[in-house]
Amino acid sequence: MNKPYIAFLFFILLSAQSYAEESYKQFLTEGKIWQYVYHDMNDNTHNKSLTVRGDTLIANINYKRIVDVATGRCECVMREDGSKVYCYQNENEFIVYDFSLNVGDAFVTANVNATVTSVDTITLGSRSFRVLGIHDNENDYSKNWWIEGVGGMNYLTNSVRMPGDNYTLLQCLFADDVAFSTKDFFLAQEYFPEGTKWTEIRLDTLKYDSWYSKDGEEWMPNFETVEYYVQGTYTKYDETFKCVYTSGPTWTDSLTLMILEKNDKVSVSVPAHNDLEELYVPWPGTAYQFDWSIGKGLYYENILQCNTTDMQSYHLYYGIIDEIKEADFGGVRPLQYVDLDGKAPEEDISLPITNLNTEGGRIIHGIGITEWKDGECLFGPPNPYDALSMFDYDHGDLYPQRHYRSMLVHFERNGDVLYNRWPKKDATDGIKSVSKEEAPLNNTFFDLQGRRLTSQPTKGLYIRNGRKFIIK
Repeated sequence: MNKPYIAFLFFILLSAQSYAEESYKQFLTEGKIWQYVYHDMNDNTHNKSLTVRGDTLIANINYKRIVDVATGRCECVMREDGSKVYCYQNENEFIVYDFSLNVGDAFVTANVNATVTSVDTITLGSRSFRVLGIHDNENDYSKNWWIEGVGGMNYLTNSVRMPGDNYTLLQCLFADDVAFSTKDFFLAQEYFPEGTKWTEIRLDTLKYDSWYSKDGEEWMPNFETVEYYVQGTYTKYDETFKCVYTSGPTWTDSLTLMILEKNDKVSVSVPAHNDLEELYVPWPGTAYQFDWSIGKGLYYENILQCNTTDMQSYHLYYGIIDEIKEADFGGVRPLQYVDLDGKAPEEDISLPITNLNTEGGRIIHGIGITEWKDGECLFGPPNPYDALSMFDYDHGDLYPQRHYRSMLVHFERNGDVLYNRWPKKDATDGIKSVSKEEAPLNNTFFDLQGRRLTSQPTKGLYIRNGRKFIIK
């Protein structure tokens, strides 16, 4: 091996090491400040700030002093070893954070058993943060988030306890600059922010048994296409709903759904108008829960019942999570998903009969169900008779004829294509047969960012039928 090559290899390894060191955000930096709000037993609120101020030596180990900004009192001492953060209190050291953990990793901190349920990266302003979802194994409702370089959303040393349980992090500052804002973080967790759009196809199963039919050598679609997009908001019940519009075979830009996102839960209402043509938003029904953990039962609500009675309905169940999986669905990054078993938790007596109609389905985290026996997919009723169809029903009948099958084929959020899968052309009863290699109709084009074009382009590089296509 010659010397120039050795030098080049050394440079590459050194660069990779430098990148890894730069990519990890150091936790205990001098002068960093954490600002909290505290709720006492009388529900009064108080503010408290902690900062890193100076060093101390204990048993020949160097620690950083964590000081109360207002009183100057040292609360505890902490040290950092790679991606792990330790706390020394009451002559005992324990690990508080380990930012190298991945989905499914279990750990113990301060005698609490917990598991990492999700790992993601969010961008706030000009900064990107690696975020770990943390679940307390002893408390099904307890969830926290670890933000690399910032810590947990509760108190600095209570890394598993959920925010709002006494303490909530407000923001983290470094050199008088807001490095992290909890408010901005929760806004960044939106699953259907402004501009989100997706495409669904639906098949009339009374007429067809496959998504495509072959006419000579050409495959012809049997399905109808419906485009969805999120635009604008509407306030009702002191809550902010997101407006969802659709365009389909016989209509365009129609207000179809109102989405409410709160605490990792997505609820939906089908808007209506009164005799004065004033918009009416009925009480929303829960469509999805995205606060996932192993063993948790995922429920939904009867949308029709919630909308017509203006109150919550009983919980119906998609199933119990036995495994959180990850796969590539044709987007810019792998997505987490769970396969449904249609079972309800035994301890939940609100629904003694499980909803077996959901067995065999699949939910993708932050998106929803991708294939369903209904006229709508993401927000169609899991049980075909739970809600009226938004597009096609028989007037005068008690229930509509639910003879459609629907499929999500494209989903975009914040300009990123997260899902892009179309049915196989040679599959019969193709509701479960999808392939990211199969693309939409020949006259449908996407740009290199995966955005669908409304008309055929005249010149440039595009995507058609899942392949790059050049128009000269």
